[in-house]
Amino acid sequence: MNSLDNVSVIKLDRWKVNILSNVLKKIKVTNTITMYNYLGIGLDAQITLDFHRTRKSPLYLFNSTLLNKMIYLGCGTQQFLEHQCQGLSNMIELYMDEKRIVLPDIESIVIVNIESWGAGVNLWELGVNDGNEFGAQFIDDGLLEVLGIRSSMHIAQLKMGIAEPIRIGQASMIRVKLLQKLPVQVDGEPWLQPKCEFVLKRCNQATVLKLSNII
Repeated sequence: MNSLDNVSVIKLDRWKVNILSNVLKKIKVTNTITMYNYLGIGLDAQITLDFHRTRKSPLYLFNSTLLNKMIYLGCGTQQFLEHQCQGLSNMIELYMDEKRIVLPDIESIVIVNIESWGAGVNLWELGVNDGNEFGAQFIDDGLLEVLGIRSSMHIAQLKMGIAEPIRIGQASMIRVKLLQKLPVQVDGEPWLQPKCEFVLKRCNQATVLKLSNII
């Protein structure tokens, strides 16, 4: 009960993710997802997808935090060797508030709504020293933050807090065109997505409880 003294009621932006695909030569919305936390395309989604596949395997017999961490590390190591998402900037097109963005050499793009990604990493805050004059991150300002990740080694360094992500920008509406099948995750749920277009727009706000230093 003492923890309730540190809880406050706040608003959290909710985002509608429309997936547009070519159906019988017509572009249609084929799926809609509500996003609260983040969307990842490329390397981070591939590692999460490999992890989920391993956990669903008949060979996965135990459920422990240590084992899960070891499996996740193994998935990251596999991607370090295989580089399946290398050249991601040539596989997608990014538009922020209808402006085409030229992407750097990255293997993953992450669009975040909250200050926590990858088991607690505050990506946006990690990049404050990158020299770009972006605004602070808020969960109720109608803006999403977009960041790039260079490699699986970069992910490991980010989790240890010894590297900075590539801060790409902030926007109230984001479109991402997938030019080929790519791994995607929304709020930790991964899948392989065929060629399509993602459109992210704020739909409304949710009322949530905030515990100090959690969101």
